[in-house]
Formats: sequence, structure tokens, C-alpha cells
Amino acid sequence: MKTKISPRFLMVAGLIELMVGLVLCLIVGTQVSWVSAVMLAAGFFVSANILFFFAMKRA
Repeated sequence: MKTKISPRFLMVAGLIELMVGLVLCLIVGTQVSWVSAVMLAAGFFVSANILFFFAMKRA
């Protein structure tokens, strides 16, 4: 059985992921290293963009 995920859910999930990623990158950047924070930010950005892409594709 194939489950249908709504585009609205994907958009909200992408926004939540970006917010969590921003907070995590700020914490890592101030505590550990800015290089690690930039790498984490890039990963969260790419992952959220994939969610946004699928949301737009289904809309």
C-alpha cells in the first residue's frame, strides 16, 4: 500500500528542518568550530531543498 504524503507536510518538514539546522549550526559554530558548522549547514540546506523539491513536484 502506497502512502500519500501531502505537499504541505513536506513544506512544513523542510521549514522545521531548516530551523533546527540553524540552531544546531549556531551551537556548533560557537562551541566547536565554524568549519564544522558550515558543513552541517550545507547538509541541512541540501536536505531541506530536497524536501521542498518533492513538495513542489507533488503540488
